[in-house]
Amino acid sequence: MGAKGLSWRNGRAGRYNAPPVMTVRMSGFSSMAQQLEVGAVGWRHAGWADSFYPDSLPPEWQLTYYGNEFARVLVPAAEWSEADPEDFATWCGDVHERFGFYLELPGVADAPMRRTLAQAVEALGPCLSGLVVRVGGEAPVLAVDGLRQEFGVDMALFVDIPSPPDPLWLEAAQGAGAAVCWRPEHGEWLQGSGMGLLRAAEAAVDRRALRGHIEAFLRQAESVDERTLLFEGTPPPVTAMQDAQIITSLLAGE
Repeated sequence: MGAKGLSWRNGRAGRYNAPPVMTVRMSGFSSMAQQLEVGAVGWRHAGWADSFYPDSLPPEWQLTYYGNEFARVLVPAAEWSEADPEDFATWCGDVHERFGFYLELPGVADAPMRRTLAQAVEALGPCLSGLVVRVGGEAPVLAVDGLRQEFGVDMALFVDIPSPPDPLWLEAAQGAGAAVCWRPEHGEWLQGSGMGLLRAAEAAVDRRALRGHIEAFLRQAESVDERTLLFEGTPPPVTAMQDAQIITSLLAGE
């Protein structure tokens, strides 16, 4: 059920007071920044109870409230794997039409998780923006091979791998038609990724440094049409996420 009394205003909530205007060099980033969406890993965070969600907001309205301000979310595997088709349909009904869900997958998903994933893909439909596979020490081929073919849909597929990358992981990602998630430590070897991930410590810096991360992500993402920058953490730093949206708007010349 959506949050009563909450309305979407250009995809953002109106409660956030912007910090003083920042001077941002816009040259070369305008068109790319216009296609950049900011979000978080998960929307259910106890640490957001006082810093983001109003005290009186019921938990079942949190997604709608989150969707007022941010247009993308990566749902942790531990959360969506416990959901059912009704839950997925409810999620879609609680957000605006521009909102997109990404689903996190562990490197190797067992049979029950893959069955739930199939249900999620069907129930979320156009609300599903793609999958993000977290690769650690698992066999890389098992991590990504055949996902797109198995679920019979054309979705964005990303792989989060350590840096420096193992050539086998890169080969497996390429073979599955997947892109590697951008992280600041990847440097110049990674080009053409539409998914960026920032850890809390990397995001909770001064705005100039945050702008540098955003520009670095956009620079390597010049060749892609859609760009998403997601913030990690327990909880993700909302203030940095809001600052990122302001920087993005300035870069886009809005």
